[in-house]
Amino acid sequence: MGTWRAFTNQQVADAKARAGAAYTTVRTGVSLQTHATGAADPVATPTVAVDARLLEVAGAQYLLNRLDPATPSPLAAAIHTFADDLLDIAANALAGAPNDDPAQAGSAPRRRDGQRA
Repeated sequence: MGTWRAFTNQQVADAKARAGAAYTTVRTGVSLQTHATGAADPVATPTVAVDARLLEVAGAQYLLNRLDPATPSPLAAAIHTFADDLLDIAANALAGAPNDDPAQAGSAPRRRDGQRA
């Protein structure tokens, strides 16, 4: 059986602030990296794509590492969902799924769910 622990209002507020800051950092990075292009440079294009996938994987882990036990359950669940979606997007992209694949596209479930979470 787990141990139940009550958190102070300040601990909860601090945990929410940390989770929010981590989310903002990751969301900003993912947005920047997934919208970057290699322009006409044939070497830069795949490098930019790899950077985006790296950020999705690292960002998911970063989010999970920033969760505090005092983070309210609904927020922690949303962070877990977003991190899981980032990992799914990255894994499928690394496995060769193109961005216009229905499961990967901007209006598709994974990206939509990741953004909504």
